[in-house]
Amino acid sequence: MIRTFQTTTIRRQQELTEHLWEFEALEGDKAGEKRKVALPSCVECLPGYENYRGKAAFRTDFTVPGESGNIRLCFKGISHTAEIYLDGTPAGSHYNAYTPFELVINGLAPGSIHRLEVTADNSYSEKSALHIPNDYESYLGITRPVLLESVSDCFMEWVHITPIWEAEGWKARIEASLRNTAASPFCGKLEVSLCDACFSIPDLTVPSGECRVVGLQTDFLRAEAWSLRIPALQRFGRFCTGMERLWTTVWNGRVFEPWK
Repeated sequence: MIRTFQTTTIRRQQELTEHLWEFEALEGDKAGEKRKVALPSCVECLPGYENYRGKAAFRTDFTVPGESGNIRLCFKGISHTAEIYLDGTPAGSHYNAYTPFELVINGLAPGSIHRLEVTADNSYSEKSALHIPNDYESYLGITRPVLLESVSDCFMEWVHITPIWEAEGWKARIEASLRNTAASPFCGKLEVSLCDACFSIPDLTVPSGECRVVGLQTDFLRAEAWSLRIPALQRFGRFCTGMERLWTTVWNGRVFEPWK
């Protein structure tokens, strides 16, 4: 789900499901009916659609943020099968209502306006043993938020931080996934700052069109343990030459996953 607290001060983010979308039924006696709907939600909440089965389209327009012209669309949940279109052109698809997925689209003009369409389907099919008429309700709709991000050609998909308590104090195991969507390899270094301490992974290469997970483990001696009485948060930053800089926070004793 989308975090309720700020996870970055640099990467531009926008929740697309914070306003009304156009809804259109695509099958049955309601085919062609349109209305504005608030998202996230399921179609079964609409009057007259309590037993709707089939495909429906959800549409909205958005403006390309940032200066790179590259966007990352993060879908947190669409029930239960989704087909994604950008300006009428297929951009991706996904099956499974309860797992997030994302699409990265490069080369758009910064500030340009585009139409995003999500075709959701709750039809019974051979894809699942549960997709038969029974007492299991397969809902239809964009049931979890949709997030729009501006990214560079090579960017960080996610960062995991695992705090580790040992006799001599706190340590941190840090892992980051770097994704390169450019036509050429990315070469640089990864720099990490944690509680004002800096660390580096030099000679870093990410081939074109691939992802690479890198990591390190380091002392976390300046960390303060989180408690209900003193809910201390630690500042974490990472910077990769040629990429955007991202900042976020982590609390002790838990695995931190800012982008998943």
